[in-house]
Amino acid sequence: MDHFKQTVRHDAVRVKQYIISFFKWSLIAVVTGGIGGALGAGFRWAITYVTDIRTANPWLCYLLPAGGVIIAFLYRVTKLSGHADTNLIINSVRSEDKVPITLAPVIFLSTVITHLFGGSAGREGAALQLGGCIGSFIGRVVRLNEKDMPIALMCGMSGLFSALFGTPLTATVFAMEVISVGIIYYSAFLPCIVAALTAFGVTNLFGLSPTKYVLEDIPQLNVVNILTVAVIGIAAVHATTVSAARSSPRRSRRARRCPMTSSSRWCSP
Repeated sequence: MDHFKQTVRHDAVRVKQYIISFFKWSLIAVVTGGIGGALGAGFRWAITYVTDIRTANPWLCYLLPAGGVIIAFLYRVTKLSGHADTNLIINSVRSEDKVPITLAPVIFLSTVITHLFGGSAGREGAALQLGGCIGSFIGRVVRLNEKDMPIALMCGMSGLFSALFGTPLTATVFAMEVISVGIIYYSAFLPCIVAALTAFGVTNLFGLSPTKYVLEDIPQLNVVNILTVAVIGIAAVHATTVSAARSSPRRSRRARRCPMTSSSRWCSP
């Protein structure tokens, strides 16, 4: 009888912990998604605005070097030179590295400036970096421990990605799997999907529809196009192999330095 009571008491404690954890992460995800949605809406509007300006004024492309100088100046003033990139966000999920909140405005302005002057810059990396900054900031505000902080970062990334592209489910899966190739952190699914849906709802409130791409011209399937694509594919594989071979020693050294603690599952494999 005593054993039965202890089992019931133990199960009740676990259920209580699960309920508390559920509401805690739901609240964190909603706040993260709300902030991410507002920031993502502003970012989408800014990118569209400067792109329209550059399209109407093609001569702005000649000022791209000046834009690069401005961006370099921003990184130097904020003391982020050489370290503020997507790898910083990904590594912060695996380790205890902190993401500086100053990275968010720098990434925002740098991406906008790049698009204004016709530079080549995608929005995926910016979404990860902006979202990581938001998630890290909120995690520090609510004083999450080192085990919970990575989930907060993934919430931020999924929220920004969803706000920029209007794809909540894709944003959730992308944020969960981009950290380590072939590994998905299922414990982050609920917070990430809540953050992504919240951000998507916020962008809808601002009147922004999901991003759509129309393929107007489909190339003909002929020998020349097939050979061209094959050559490009082989060159891309070769470049990727060389890049991976050069970076693998650094990843191996980092993996050896990773401490064997309760949070070691976030370290590089």
